[in-house]
Amino acid sequence: MGLPTCGVYVLVIAMTQPAKVHVGRLGCVLFRQGYHLYVGRARRGLGARLARHLRSDKRLRWHIDYLLAVGTIQEVWVAESAEPPECAWASALSTLPGAAIAMPGFGSSDCRCPGHLVYVPQRPAARDMCRLLPRAAKLLLARAELQHTARASLPPLSASGERTER
Repeated sequence: MGLPTCGVYVLVIAMTQPAKVHVGRLGCVLFRQGYHLYVGRARRGLGARLARHLRSDKRLRWHIDYLLAVGTIQEVWVAESAEPPECAWASALSTLPGAAIAMPGFGSSDCRCPGHLVYVPQRPAARDMCRLLPRAAKLLLARAELQHTARASLPPLSASGERTER
């Protein structure tokens, strides 16, 4: 199965230390040490969108760009979807142990939900991500590999969300 052209995705972003960052119109934001789960959607060009998120040489345009300037993407979860489920996914992720909306309005300027960025103190387990995100698949590619092959194939997954042998 190839990477869908449109869909919803979650970036699992690690922060090894807290960072205060000016985020456009949101102002100064403190990103805590731990993990930030950013939920986004691409109406088309999902591979190009993910590749852009992984690049460090880009103009800071969207809220997520400011966080990615100080954090590191550890995982990417994707699902094909023509409908906009990112609000539902952010809400589901906010039920993880210790989770909270990291910054009200972050990534959600085009909707009325609390935000598309969820903070969790520990990296979420694959089984929890599979349970909370229906139809999601974890891209198990190295950062450089995903940057190079934005249209990479999704690996087959087991029920726990881990890679299975082809």
